[in-house]
Amino acid sequence: MKKLKSQILLWMIILIVPLLLVLAAYNLYTLKVLNKQVSLNNSDIISIYEKPVVQDMDYISYSMANSMANNSSMLQLNYATSYMEAYFCCNDIASDFKAMVRSELEGLGALGISSPQNNLTRMVYSDTGKYTYDEKCELNQYIALLMQDEECYRAGWQLLSLTARDYLVRILKNNNVYIIMVIDFSLITTPQKEADEVESGYLVYTDEDNIPLIMKDFITENDIVLKQSYANYYISGGDVNHYMIVQKEFPYAGIRQYYISPYNGAFRYLDVVQILLMIITISIACFIPVGFYYMKKTLFNPMESMITTMESIGAGQTDAHMDEDYKIAEFLQVKDTFNAMVDKIKALKINAYEQELQYKNVQMQYLQIQIRPHFFLNCLKNIYAMANQKQYDSIQEMILLLSQYLRSLFKINPSLISIEEEMKGVNNYIALQQMCRSEPPECNIDVDSDLWQFQIPTLSIITFIENSVKHGGVSDKRLMISIRVSKLISESESYVCITILDNGPGFSSDGLNISDEPYDVDSKEHIGIINIKKRIELLYHGKGTILFGNSNGACVEIYIPMDLDEVKKDDSISGR
Repeated sequence: MKKLKSQILLWMIILIVPLLLVLAAYNLYTLKVLNKQVSLNNSDIISIYEKPVVQDMDYISYSMANSMANNSSMLQLNYATSYMEAYFCCNDIASDFKAMVRSELEGLGALGISSPQNNLTRMVYSDTGKYTYDEKCELNQYIALLMQDEECYRAGWQLLSLTARDYLVRILKNNNVYIIMVIDFSLITTPQKEADEVESGYLVYTDEDNIPLIMKDFITENDIVLKQSYANYYISGGDVNHYMIVQKEFPYAGIRQYYISPYNGAFRYLDVVQILLMIITISIACFIPVGFYYMKKTLFNPMESMITTMESIGAGQTDAHMDEDYKIAEFLQVKDTFNAMVDKIKALKINAYEQELQYKNVQMQYLQIQIRPHFFLNCLKNIYAMANQKQYDSIQEMILLLSQYLRSLFKINPSLISIEEEMKGVNNYIALQQMCRSEPPECNIDVDSDLWQFQIPTLSIITFIENSVKHGGVSDKRLMISIRVSKLISESESYVCITILDNGPGFSSDGLNISDEPYDVDSKEHIGIINIKKRIELLYHGKGTILFGNSNGACVEIYIPMDLDEVKKDDSISGR
């Protein structure tokens, strides 16, 4: 038994530990996938906010290039003209610029026109930018420096980081006229401007050195590190707040975009089922020792007691009983049944030797009780075999089936039973055999509808089912058993015919002569079949019979008279 316990513990470790590892790996993978999915969603948010900005920047560039080519005022400024004419041309252009900067173009902070030929520069600023005089002067100064470079208009959008703000500036040139376009990062729509809650996330622009262009105080206060990373996301922040950071390159000027969202761990993204699986995983790991202790107390100890008792009985100690106070109802049932069975065997053995005058009644009871331990011990042997094979779930299921069978067995009349109850026992037996065999037998039952309550000797069918299972198996095909219960009515007598067929090798020549063998109390060969034969002879006064034959397998035919008065008469003789 100690070896069995150690083997069960080993198999628990072999089976459960990998399961726990798989569940843990699954949970970790789930967390990783959830984080990745959140990062992809955040990346999509960047794209959503990036698209209108890029579209409007391209639109502004296209519109300004088209104006330079087609606007008469701009064309006139290519040439030196009077101050008044140049002034009016600038006013016309500034009027168009005002309409554009007042539109809802993303980030457009200012538009300007410059004509060095006429020594004239005019800038139009967006009202929403609320630029101070110093900011305007600083921006104008840097734009003037840019225009001193003859190649500035070829550079495309360029980043200008000034004292108060950061800008994207592009300069277009047509002969002697320059157009200046200014994108102000503080005017670009971001999630933090639209959100009602801080938890929505932040979109931050940086230069190519990852220096923030907006939200500088927020980045510093929360110890957020902005860096170029090839991973889908990374986590940054101080000791209190953590943030998931996703990055994406902006199409112009080497600018990068970072979406920063509050990160409270992947558990906040788990659904109920995933959280439940994680709890189950942790619970299984915690309750393995508890489960083994409970199994030891409720299963191993009772089984050990049962095995010890059976070994004592096998050694000849017929007074041995199962005395342990079992906690499982089925074990209690088995204990009570087993003790009752041992007591009955002992009593019948005493009566067999001491009550010669009641020989017939004692013989009947002995024949019947002789089959019960035979079947029961077969089941216990199967349980023992399954224990050797470590089929513990099957052991529990088999004990439940066996307890159901024994429960019905000890409630019925000790001599007679209805065909319906007998078939329940057959079904239980087949279920038990299907658990014990790699090629389980199958059983088909066909009973005339008005014969289900007909009384027959107890175990008169299941004994032959046991015989078919024991001797009828063939390695290359499944054992098929058929039971047919019907009526045979003639003018003089009526019988119930019970036919049991299987597709096995059939009876041997010696087996066909079973019906001719005399009854021997000490016989160990064909004990069940010979007992059934003898009981039918005693119960029906020689009117019942059993025939053995071969018909593509073993064939047994039991003929029982339908005259119930004969049965009652025999019952009264037996003293029941």
